[in-house]
Amino acid sequence: MWTTGALRAHLLAAGLAGTVATSREENLRSYRLFAARDPRVLLGLDPSWGWDEAGLLRLMADKCGVSGDPAHRSGPDVIDPERTVRGLDAFAERLGAAAARRVPVLLGTGHPHRLLGFYVALADALSAAGCLVLTPAQGRCVDITTRFGLRTYLLDYVRGVALVREPGPPGDGRVPGAHSHSPLPVRAVLESAAEGGGPLPELVVGTTDGSAGQVSWVSRPSVWPTRTIPRCSSARRRGRCRWPFRLTTASAPPRTSR
Repeated sequence: MWTTGALRAHLLAAGLAGTVATSREENLRSYRLFAARDPRVLLGLDPSWGWDEAGLLRLMADKCGVSGDPAHRSGPDVIDPERTVRGLDAFAERLGAAAARRVPVLLGTGHPHRLLGFYVALADALSAAGCLVLTPAQGRCVDITTRFGLRTYLLDYVRGVALVREPGPPGDGRVPGAHSHSPLPVRAVLESAAEGGGPLPELVVGTTDGSAGQVSWVSRPSVWPTRTIPRCSSARRRGRCRWPFRLTTASAPPRTSR
């Protein structure tokens, strides 16, 4: 059983908190792109506030503990370990509540080479607790634009955990998954679940990015209680809805004193 102190020490030793590998320049670039609603960094979110770079910097300082000094433009950046521990506690409470209610769940990762084992353990535990671990859209093709151009991936599941992989057999016993930050796979999965008449997941657990620069107020691992996400229902059947869910950021801009 992990103590809070041991967990904090592990986060610092692993570079998950404290000084992190993502540079200040990369983080500020992500804030600028998010403020401009660049789809490469929105991760499928539809922000409900008119963010600018300064507002995002204040938010990240408040939620993650990065430096809130706008004059700090280069060098290393930090994630506060105390905030991270509190986020993990909240994550554990959400998982515990889902397990107690035995709700349908959906798990996936865009970082299968590092995190697949973690998510498989969650899937096994939730299944053992009586949750239905959903696997919609298995085998569906998804076209994703990468730095190498447009590529077609297959949606696949490994022991209940969604990922994308190159077409063809996994082969060689390796992790059959590709690294991706695209929102398209999760959209395809949720759309398939809705088209099939359910059940729909009441909890979605997945990984965005491991850095402070990628919309980090969506906790890593990211958790969305999908009962707050509306369906398109009849509008979608009439072809006027591209997909049946709208993911929105839950955090409002932090209040600032004048």
